Amino acid sequence: MNRAITFLLCGAVILCAAVDVLALEAGKIQLAVAAPDPVVAGGDVTFQVIVVNAGTTRWSAGDYYVEAEVYDAQKNYIAKPSRIKGTVNVDPQKTNLFYIPFSVPNGFVGVYHYRVFIYFKEQRVVESEYYTFNVTPLPAMKPKPADFRIGGNAVLSYKQTSKYEGKDYVGNLNLNLVGQIMERAMLFNMYTFHTPKSTTTSEGMDHEIYTILFNYYGDNWNFGAGDVLPIFSPLSLYGTGMRGAQYEYKGDRFSYGLVGARTVKALEGNTTSNGTYERWIIGGRMGYDVVAGVNVGADYVSSFDRQESLTTPGPSLTPASNGVVGGTVRWDITEQTVLDVEYQSSSYVPDVKNSSTTITDYAYRAEIKYNPENFLIKTMYQETRPDFYSFGSPGAARDRKTIDVYTNKRFFNRLSVNAGLNSFSDNLDKDPDKVTTTQNIYSAGANYSSPGRWPSPFLAYSLNTAVGDPKTAQDNYTNSISFGLTGKVSAVNIVLSLQQSAFRDNNKIADDLDSDIVNFIANSSFGSRLSMNVGLTQTKTSNIVTETVNDTPSYSLSVNVGVLPEKLTAQLWGTMITRKNDAVNVSDQIDQQERSGNAELTWLVVDGFTWTLGTSYLDVQDEITADNTYVEHGVNTRLSYSF
Repeated sequence: MNRAITFLLCGAVILCAAVDVLALEAGKIQLAVAAPDPVVAGGDVTFQVIVVNAGTTRWSAGDYYVEAEVYDAQKNYIAKPSRIKGTVNVDPQKTNLFYIPFSVPNGFVGVYHYRVFIYFKEQRVVESEYYTFNVTPLPAMKPKPADFRIGGNAVLSYKQTSKYEGKDYVGNLNLNLVGQIMERAMLFNMYTFHTPKSTTTSEGMDHEIYTILFNYYGDNWNFGAGDVLPIFSPLSLYGTGMRGAQYEYKGDRFSYGLVGARTVKALEGNTTSNGTYERWIIGGRMGYDVVAGVNVGADYVSSFDRQESLTTPGPSLTPASNGVVGGTVRWDITEQTVLDVEYQSSSYVPDVKNSSTTITDYAYRAEIKYNPENFLIKTMYQETRPDFYSFGSPGAARDRKTIDVYTNKRFFNRLSVNAGLNSFSDNLDKDPDKVTTTQNIYSAGANYSSPGRWPSPFLAYSLNTAVGDPKTAQDNYTNSISFGLTGKVSAVNIVLSLQQSAFRDNNKIADDLDSDIVNFIANSSFGSRLSMNVGLTQTKTSNIVTETVNDTPSYSLSVNVGVLPEKLTAQLWGTMITRKNDAVNVSDQIDQQERSGNAELTWLVVDGFTWTLGTSYLDVQDEITADNTYVEHGVNTRLSYSF
């Protein structure tokens, strides 16, 4: 059996090495960082992203956008901030800067993850790794243990500022429940926004359910409603958060799942710019254990744009529909060796309103994983044909051949070493009128868990190359290296990370770029009445050719003081963010500084019930655009009940 396993693994690696390399329409993320970090719960964090058009086609304004998804410490999907559309044209090998705001719910605390996606003409061309940001909690008094089967907390908050003559306000309701209903476990989380429809007229209030999730668990089934992340298979339904409902059942040999959800919110267009139709997905999957260790499955996913969701679609937007049907096979060859195979067929109607033309194609993938104790090796081959569309799995970009090899080894239960290769290419039909490009990503890293109280170091390196056929159309690479320390020094918990990346274009079509990121977080408690959090994030991107710099340092500080132990708490926090870009084009230049300060008092009125009263200050100074300069004062209050 060991010889059979070795043969299968070697065969998979040889298969990957023997694949022809072709091309793709690609992008890259040059820099992604969250600021401020840490952020205090209830505040705003901004994901700053620099994207690179790494393909050979211009990204026209309105045809591309950047999107982010937020996850908890266990990488469970939480929320999706609004997508940010590109407003300028981006030529091949050029960059664009995006700021993606995310309002952090009051109940957040600890480490959170986020990923960034780049879309071009509704096709996902980049899916980033997981990045992290940290949230400092708002003060709260510990409630008495509840005797009820359902417990949790509810927080009602209100904030009003001097902006727009006091007409600017935000109300929030944060509700978290956990417990049992009819002897079944349940979980419910909801966070809402309530703002004025207009800051100049009295038109009423806008309401938005920012995040919502209800999970109900049975013995062999579970039901989820709200912000869900359903998974059928990598080619049919995978890797995108949505709002709707899902149901999963798993018996002794038979399993199935159902989903119905909205994947994209409607966005009105105008006479010059396209909007976005509301998009829905419905689907189902089933699986059956044919014999011990072998499971076969089938799935069907239907996606469609709801035409009634828009009044003004835009000059060229058309409603589309998509169907994907296929099957999977999973074979547990041994306890350590698993083979997964999948085949999917798709149908796509680009304009259901004016045409019945249907485009069909297919995709397939195979993955084998060998995972004995303290060791993992995984190889995957995937091919998505040029006309294969899968709205429910945007990571399965069409017209792409992908090879992925990854290995990880752990030594002495302290040192973990990993290495990987990801290679993908397009133009599978070998169209002579298209540039054929191959992108290879080589990566390696190491993590060491230090004994005692010594900080634990980590080191990572990656090389990303994109080479065209002919090379004169595209030939560039990005080197990235990062180093960090996590742990406790004396009584202070620290996180320190340093990252440097260099983008170089051998054809000199694009400017060479250097990016540096420094992130430092420290927190400590001084006795039982005083705690402090400090954060520093420094990002700098230098254009080597034009000798210009995009520099964004951010600083954050929060102090929590127990004025009266377990009765009255004071919290002070503030941030300072500076954004500077001395770009050659005046329209791209930035010189702005943002300073904020906040103070709150939280009083434990009775056990489980607290009242918070606070004030805020915001000073924005823009040296380039005077209209963006303002000073804002605010007051806020919050009621919290734990039960």
